[in-house]
Amino acid sequence: METQQDIRPAYEVEKLRGKRKRVYHSVRFKTVEAGFDEEGNAVTKKMPEAIQHEKEVDAGYIVYTAKGDAIHVWDRDDLIKYGIRPEDGQGPLVDMVSGEMVEVQKPLSLKERVMLNAARNF
Repeated sequence: METQQDIRPAYEVEKLRGKRKRVYHSVRFKTVEAGFDEEGNAVTKKMPEAIQHEKEVDAGYIVYTAKGDAIHVWDRDDLIKYGIRPEDGQGPLVDMVSGEMVEVQKPLSLKERVMLNAARNF
């Protein structure tokens, strides 16, 4: 029995237009008095404090996966970390049945066909 191939691009990347607010989180340590020691000296300790701030940034990218998911990625550096090249627009082809990458030859351009035929006729 022959299985039917379901070949799709691994992903497609779309650049979003405009700006969006991005929330950044960080922690800073605040020094607070914790009492006094036996000699009457003040004892301090550092307490963590969560800080949140917003910044207006580029809207980022949407990555559509072969399985039907959509993932928002903020910037090009993050895409590259995930192994996605935004210039290509879409990833390599994947056989959805086996999960293997599929090598499909790019069709020859008309010029390449003419050159190939001319070379064969010599």
